[in-house]
Amino acid sequence: MGRASQAFRDVANIALWPLKAAWQPIHATFLDPHVALERGWNYQHKPPKLSEKKRKELMETSALDVPRSSLRAVWGILSPYWTKSGWKEQMASAALLATSLLMTWYAVQVTVEFGQWSGLTTNTLVQMFSAQSGIRSDMITEVMANFPSISEALSDFPTLREIIEKFPDSSAMIGDTDIQAFMADNPEWREILSTNPSMEEIFSKFPALQERIETNPEFMNEVIAFRNALAERLASDPTVNGHVENIGRLVGSEYFSNWWEAISTLKQDAIQKAWEAKDFLNILTKFLGMSIISYKATQYLALRWRAWSTGYFTNKWMNNKAFHRLKNEFSNVDNPDQRIQDDPSIFTSGAVTIITALLGAGMTFAAFAGELWSMGSMNLSNFGGPNIDVPGAMFWLSCIYAAGLTAITAAVGWKLPGIDRAQQHMEANFRSNLKAAHEFADQIALNEGEEVQLDLVKKSFKPVVTNSIRDLDVNVRLIATDALFGNLTIAIPKLVGAATIKGGLMSMGGLQTLGYAFGRVTSSLTFIVNRFQQLSKMKATAQRIYMLDQALEAAHYIEAEKKHESDLATQEYMSGIGNTG
Repeated sequence: MGRASQAFRDVANIALWPLKAAWQPIHATFLDPHVALERGWNYQHKPPKLSEKKRKELMETSALDVPRSSLRAVWGILSPYWTKSGWKEQMASAALLATSLLMTWYAVQVTVEFGQWSGLTTNTLVQMFSAQSGIRSDMITEVMANFPSISEALSDFPTLREIIEKFPDSSAMIGDTDIQAFMADNPEWREILSTNPSMEEIFSKFPALQERIETNPEFMNEVIAFRNALAERLASDPTVNGHVENIGRLVGSEYFSNWWEAISTLKQDAIQKAWEAKDFLNILTKFLGMSIISYKATQYLALRWRAWSTGYFTNKWMNNKAFHRLKNEFSNVDNPDQRIQDDPSIFTSGAVTIITALLGAGMTFAAFAGELWSMGSMNLSNFGGPNIDVPGAMFWLSCIYAAGLTAITAAVGWKLPGIDRAQQHMEANFRSNLKAAHEFADQIALNEGEEVQLDLVKKSFKPVVTNSIRDLDVNVRLIATDALFGNLTIAIPKLVGAATIKGGLMSMGGLQTLGYAFGRVTSSLTFIVNRFQQLSKMKATAQRIYMLDQALEAAHYIEAEKKHESDLATQEYMSGIGNTG
């Protein structure tokens, strides 16, 4: 077994060798984060240009706890990688970003196909149900001839027969006058019919039949046989069977044959036919493949960015005695080790996700806005108003709803970035005190300072808990806002579409497609709402890294200024010696 397995691996390696040979340079250039790490670690920081204006600006900025402008902070952290990492790194990152966006665009097109597929499937199911409803009564009469007990029961209870004839159309049953009178006498039946029960449940719970079932247990076996016979007769009807075959094609019964033909013939028309097929398996496969490629490209970009940024800031921290000045002259910048370790990871992954998600939202809007506009026109007379057509009414409703939800979310969660920034600061202080207990264990033990150190740790952890409660309160309000208003995207198109269906202007499949388009457009317009917590954390993290970067700039400036003054003094000294000689 082991030899066979090894032989199989050898054959596979030989067969895949050309692919591996082509893959290696691509991986080394565009994917391997170690390359970006070395570039960031070896970045040569240029000495700052000396000027009184520059000195004043750096001293004022680095003395702050929070930057004056959040946008400047975000841009100040975004720009170094895209302006200082070198053209090779920039080309690799641009290629990864382009790959992610291209795959996202194709994935959005597939979601458009899914909306159309959903409408086709809904219409086919409605047509199949209508066909069954039209022949159900006659089929029941034919099948009952073989089931005397069923025939007798339905003859004794006309209401039961009517329920069975209309089953499983619960809405038709509840709206029927005779059924309403029956449910008035038997209120528990409204709940039974609303839950789309099985035929056995209908018979067993029908009033006055319980005693018959208890005295003749075989009756329920006849009910089951009757149900199966009826289902078989209905399914074998040519019209119904045609709709079943259509459902099969929509699910993907031709999926494998289509792609086998495309692969085996490699003809353009066969490949295009397989690619454009509107079946679920085809749509799922395309979306899955594109999503995986887009995700991997995005994550590799984030990893390269994080690797370069970590090297860049570590290099900047350890050069020109900046680490020493940071500790002694810029004590307002706490925990630089934590900022270098954690913040680039949080910021870069968030930035890449936000950038690709924002562009993806724009693509989604572009893909579905036209469809929503064309399908979403309505006449106010359908809602009891004047006879006025409103072009693109659902589109405008989506815009108004998205703007309102964004404003409410921003009003509820505006404190979150400050809370996130404070949480990072307090967590870092807590970790620093724990780290001190480990690093200075000998001194603490020698001086019997365990209680003092424990008290320091306790005091540094209390603010973490307090701020976490603030964070929890804001997030609870955001969850409540989403629960109250966010889920209206599901209800709005159905409530509006009900009047359109009532007027005979739209099918159920059309309503399904309209609801899907409304949801996608609204989701793209509520980008800030959907990413509010991530945006908040990214903003807080950007502010912390930016303040570290400004303090490092100031430290480098002071060192350059000191070196410049030393050089001037040396020149004056040497000039004086020359004049003396």
